[in-house]
Amino acid sequence: MVKDTTCPSHGVEFDEEEMEEVMKQLIEGQHLLVNLGEDIPAGTPPWFDEKKFEAGKQFVKKYYGGIFFCHLVSLIMMLYSPQVLKPLIFTEKSETPKKSYRRYISTSIHVMSWYMGDMWQADSKARRSLRLVRQYHTDAATRLNSVEIRPSVDNTEITKCGLPLHKGQPILEVLQKDFSSIPNCPFLSQLNGSYKNANAFPVEQIPYLNQLDMSGTQFAFMGLVLLHPEKFGISRATERELEGFVHIWRCIGWILGIDDRFNFCRLDSLPQARRWTRYFADKLVCPSMKMSVTAEYEHMGRAVADGARCYTGISYETFYLFIAWVLGLPMPQLEKHASLADTLSFRRLTYIFGVIGNLPFGNYLINGIHYLTLKLIIDPPRFWPKRFRPPMIKGLKEFWVHT
Repeated sequence: MVKDTTCPSHGVEFDEEEMEEVMKQLIEGQHLLVNLGEDIPAGTPPWFDEKKFEAGKQFVKKYYGGIFFCHLVSLIMMLYSPQVLKPLIFTEKSETPKKSYRRYISTSIHVMSWYMGDMWQADSKARRSLRLVRQYHTDAATRLNSVEIRPSVDNTEITKCGLPLHKGQPILEVLQKDFSSIPNCPFLSQLNGSYKNANAFPVEQIPYLNQLDMSGTQFAFMGLVLLHPEKFGISRATERELEGFVHIWRCIGWILGIDDRFNFCRLDSLPQARRWTRYFADKLVCPSMKMSVTAEYEHMGRAVADGARCYTGISYETFYLFIAWVLGLPMPQLEKHASLADTLSFRRLTYIFGVIGNLPFGNYLINGIHYLTLKLIIDPPRFWPKRFRPPMIKGLKEFWVHT
């Protein structure tokens, strides 16, 4: 029986043994569905801290360009789990660059509305967006876990992804060689087989969209920002602002149906949050990348990167060089494999986010580029030539919030 670590003493930094207990408790969430239904609990949670929340919102307003680039990087990185990949492939809404482009931009607009809007006001854009996302999750979980559909989801393979996106130059073996130096996951025995690799025979049938999956999604949105702000042009953020950002994601997790004991951001004092996030990255995320890299992983990651390329100009290989730089992972094989163009693009990224973004007012330059990109996609000015803008996506303007 794992002891409950939901409400630790504020500001008390955990030791290794206590981090292990937190992880074991989180992994228990693989057995439980996220709380479903369109209805969002009224009011704020009992642990809500308005000062932290407002500090987090101010943080986002100052650094949203770097934050949203981090979201994109994390999305590509976190596609390693077959438990997450199989539903994405089965639903056929993300397996091509065009579909992935629409899905990522849609997600960005919804998340922007949460950051910039008032998620506690019943009729706000942010609240309507969160209600819609909860409904999406409810519909998906009901369908994917149904008796009729579940076997088809479990047996989803790379053949359902369509034509390969690697153009005859996959980097799957390259990644596998570079990842071989990552230590194994110490919690392997507690994880269901569906988290290990696509062909593993699971000990039990755990639900799709479970509490552990949703907690991992929280990490994808805030983890790298918290651990490596200096690599996303956010080095000048204060500790109060970073702590507030963690608190925002604790609130979002609560609204989207994550139980407090499985909420990744429940340790929202900054020393605890940093230590816990580092532990999760070292003990679960990086080892999972090592054991779960498959053809499906590369294909879906390329779909995301190629879909975003119309406005980033960045290849999948460049994204992965950047991911390795952020995490501090040595990737000698990938560096040899990467083309000169990919290498130069990677160096340009590290200069933009590692140098320019961290200069006074550098964050506002990155913010401006991000804002203009989304503006051109969602609500382009009439005077802007079509050939100089990304493909427009209709139907998202109602959730577009920016201040």
